[in-house]
Amino acid sequence: MEGFSETLLKEKTALVIGGTSGIGRSIVETFSSCGSNVVVVGRSKSGYSKISFRSGSSNIFAQIDLHKSAVSQYFQEHPEVLPTNKFDVIVASAGNEFIRPFHASSQSDFHESSKTTLEVAIDIACNLSKQKYLNDFSSIVFISSTSISSGIPGMGIYSASRSGTSSISKVLASELYTRN
Repeated sequence: MEGFSETLLKEKTALVIGGTSGIGRSIVETFSSCGSNVVVVGRSKSGYSKISFRSGSSNIFAQIDLHKSAVSQYFQEHPEVLPTNKFDVIVASAGNEFIRPFHASSQSDFHESSKTTLEVAIDIACNLSKQKYLNDFSSIVFISSTSISSGIPGMGIYSASRSGTSSISKVLASELYTRN
C-alpha cells in the first residue's frame, strides 16, 4: 500500500470493534501482520477463529453483543480482557448495512441500525477516549460510508447513523487535540 508504513503499527495495542468479519477483520489482520497486538470485539467466536494472526502476537477476543452491552461496560465487568498497555488505536468498524426505503422503515429500525454504529461511537467518545484506556498520541478511527453524502435510495436509516458517527469524529478530534 503506497504511503503506508507498517512500522507505524509495530508493537502498538489496537482495539477493533467489529473485528470478526468484513472490513473489521481485514483491519485486524493488517494490524497483526504489522506487529500490533489486537483486542478484537465481535459477536462471533467462529469469526474470530478464522482470523489470520501474525505468529507470536498477543491477541484477545471479547465476545460482545453490541445490542446488549456497550464496550466500555463490558471492560468494566471483565477487566481481564483489557491488555496490560493502553490502546494506541481504536477502530469502530461494527455495523450492518440496513437497506430499506423510508416508507417501509420505522424509528425502531433506526434504533437497531444505530446500536452498532452511532451508539458505539458515543461510547468511544464518552468512555474509551479517556486516559484510562487511550494513550496520548493515539488514533480513533470510525468507519463511515460514502452513503452519507450520496442520497442512495433505501440507505436513509443506514446513512443517518453513519452521518452521526462522522459528526462525532469531528467533535471528538477538536476535544482531544491537546492529547495529540
